[in-house]
Amino acid sequence: MDSSLTWKPHIKYICNKMSKCIGVIRKARPLLNRSSLITLYYTFLYPYMTYCLHVWGGTYQNTLLPIVKIQKAAIRTIFGLSKYHESSSLFKELQILKFNDVYTCNINTFVFRYLTDKLPIIFNNFFVTNADIHHYNTRIRNQFHIPICRTTLSQMTFKYMAVKQWNECGYHLIKSSGINISLTKFKNLLRIKLLTTY
Repeated sequence: MDSSLTWKPHIKYICNKMSKCIGVIRKARPLLNRSSLITLYYTFLYPYMTYCLHVWGGTYQNTLLPIVKIQKAAIRTIFGLSKYHESSSLFKELQILKFNDVYTCNINTFVFRYLTDKLPIIFNNFFVTNADIHHYNTRIRNQFHIPICRTTLSQMTFKYMAVKQWNECGYHLIKSSGINISLTKFKNLLRIKLLTTY
């Protein structure tokens, strides 16, 4: 973080690393098929983009924009297209999640692991449901209670974003599929759900 409590220095560092990875993909493109280029994407670029993403991925969208642009550049490079080419259809064709959806997947996976007791004990009772706060029989009583945050900055904290993302996405998946599904199955269902929006 910098003095303004943003992640700009971290994101700048990541962007520099990701840009170099695009160079690797560009040089390899004449020599490798598309499947191999996708492997390079997940091997070299993806880890930089996702490392501790659930911590810093909830920051301002303008701050995250450079990463979004570089990811799009990487996808266009796999296809050998110019920077002006529309990218949504390319993500869909490759079945690769866009950055914001990678964040959604990452943070929902964390909450699913919380619900299935697959996190360290330090996270016990990290979240509370609406039913824990009040006893009204509302349709959202089993969703997590959103913490009260009075500033935009506090709404970017991990706990707030985790609850918000889960209530909007993950909760509805397990409501229809059941909490007893495996972590792999949950991630696959979530991935399919997010890809259908492209």
